[in-house]
Amino acid sequence: MYASDRAIAFFEDRWAQRHKPGNGRNLNKTLIHPRAGILFSFIALSALFVSCARLSPAAQTVNTPTQTSEPTVTQTQTETPTPPSAQPSSLVFPHITGDAGNFALLAGETITFTWENAPAGADKYEFVLAPLNEEPSFVLGSDMDDSDGVAVSWTVPEHIAAELHATAYFPDDRKFEMPFAPMIYSGDLPPAGVCSLIARHQPVEVYRLPDRTAEIFALLHPSVYARVLEIALNGWYRIDASAAELYTPSRGIMPDPGFRDAAIRAATNLDLSPASGEGWVNDDKGVLLTGSCPP
Repeated sequence: MYASDRAIAFFEDRWAQRHKPGNGRNLNKTLIHPRAGILFSFIALSALFVSCARLSPAAQTVNTPTQTSEPTVTQTQTETPTPPSAQPSSLVFPHITGDAGNFALLAGETITFTWENAPAGADKYEFVLAPLNEEPSFVLGSDMDDSDGVAVSWTVPEHIAAELHATAYFPDDRKFEMPFAPMIYSGDLPPAGVCSLIARHQPVEVYRLPDRTAEIFALLHPSVYARVLEIALNGWYRIDASAAELYTPSRGIMPDPGFRDAAIRAATNLDLSPASGEGWVNDDKGVLLTGSCPP
């Protein structure tokens, strides 16, 4: 017996039990209805079974297509580098110290002023000094050919305190002047053939003895040279103190002029109060030796 026949027999038996004689119903009349109902139920169950059988493989095996991860292609525009802007012009030259546009030069030294990034194509490049003491300006030097750069050489005189101007003159009467004019200063000429020293950045204290606890009686300002009498250990130098300015402790605060102030005083012939005798200075604040000095 097939499963379908067993199912029909099962439903007929159940139906017969529920509709036995004595319940007031005609079994022969009603048997048509249970058979039709049983057949309908069987067909519905069969259809449901087939549907589940069809859905089952799909539920068990999820056929997920393999996704090939392709790299994201971002369209980028190749940026053309922006041409660098014109480099600012500047004057370059050797100096012994510099601060805030003020530069100390070594008197007697021949140096070269170079105009970096000077405007090209000018007929003449002129360097002019304008003294601070209101004396007439004068031409320091000129360069008529910029093919190998723009530069002039100059031997630094003593007691210079001036603004340095650089101007380019073009054929069509145009001119270009450096927007920034550095201030340059120089002190005394170094004694010829003599071992001397000069303070580089700020005044140097002159002591009675080569000892930090000794009395300070004078200041050696930048821009002036002192003859070196002896070179001792630990950066000590015995000097002729006549080049230094007398220091009076009763003033309360030690004067602290830099190279600019000392050079202006020397250039404008302001009188200093010279010290006398001999003294000792140390190189901890920066000194420059010149001349013929022992090793």
